Amino acid sequence: MKIKKVVYASVASTVLTFSILGSAIAQTQQEPITISKQEVEKSFEVARHELTSVGVTEETIAKLGDKVDFVSKIVKINNFNKEQAANFIQGIVNPKIDEMISGKALPEGGFEVNGQKEPGFGTEKKFKRLQQKNDVTPSTSSRYGYEMDTGGHYIYTATKGYHKGYMHVQFPQVYLANTLTTRAMEFFGFYHETGGGGDAGLFTRDGRYWKLGMNIYPAPPGTTGWWEGGNIIDKNEHAEVLLVSWEENDTLFTSAFNRYTGNPLSAISFYAPGHGFDKYNPTTAVNNEHSLTFFENQGDITDGSYSQYGKHYNVLLADSNGYTVNWDYSKTSSERRSGTPDEQRTVKGVYGTPFSNEVNIYFDLPRR
Repeated sequence: MKIKKVVYASVASTVLTFSILGSAIAQTQQEPITISKQEVEKSFEVARHELTSVGVTEETIAKLGDKVDFVSKIVKINNFNKEQAANFIQGIVNPKIDEMISGKALPEGGFEVNGQKEPGFGTEKKFKRLQQKNDVTPSTSSRYGYEMDTGGHYIYTATKGYHKGYMHVQFPQVYLANTLTTRAMEFFGFYHETGGGGDAGLFTRDGRYWKLGMNIYPAPPGTTGWWEGGNIIDKNEHAEVLLVSWEENDTLFTSAFNRYTGNPLSAISFYAPGHGFDKYNPTTAVNNEHSLTFFENQGDITDGSYSQYGKHYNVLLADSNGYTVNWDYSKTSSERRSGTPDEQRTVKGVYGTPFSNEVNIYFDLPRR
């Protein structure tokens, strides 16, 4: 599989929030269920049969490698026919990586993309301090009597050892009072005990047009750690998409697909050696997150912004062998609101389970 690798030299146009920050409201600590070699082999044999039944050739199955079970379950859960399955699998084995958007960090803070300034990670001095100290301690500000950091988030974290994630995403209804600082996001995160990791998924600056984005942490020297794809997904045309993200060979990947045809809509990848993006890394913990976020200390949880009815369906996880399971509570280490106590109050509706859920976030706290 030929993959376009993106090196560190480029910088970003916005910053995803760190999904590892925040306090837990519900802990469901579970030990991962041990899967026998025989069970794995049986699952893969069933997967091969499922794929050949929709016309997938042995040559293509060989190209899928350890993604056979993962892809088979996605094809089956969406009831794809031969054409839909072929479209989807082509986007997995031969992804057409978007032309990535790059920019440059600004000394006064933030960064610039295509001549347009974006709010960002803070001052250059703070940027260097974070790189040097691997400092993930949140700094907070206060506005209208509320303590704030980066917004409201709801996070499911899987037990360790999974390296691929899939979910059917229904885009939320989004209103952003300040489109310069606030973003709505639906994404996976891949974080490791070694301190490295990243978020990979979907974000919007206006509520209608969505893109794929990644936040790599810690940020490589000279960058914000953020990268986004060039392709735009119009919610008016695609109210629902399929999101696939995984890590392997020092690279984080994410792709979005048409819910009905299986055709790829957008794909990006980030080559980040030393960040733990290895499908054999036993410390990987996958996150599944809904977020209404703003640039650090630049937001307003009283401005009326909201993200509502955002749904994740049929969420799947795959381990280093590619063995794929439904994400249920037995595969969940924590489920929590994240942010300051005030920001956590903005997450007002949570329904479902890690496998199928809906989260609503409202920045409607009264000014004091």
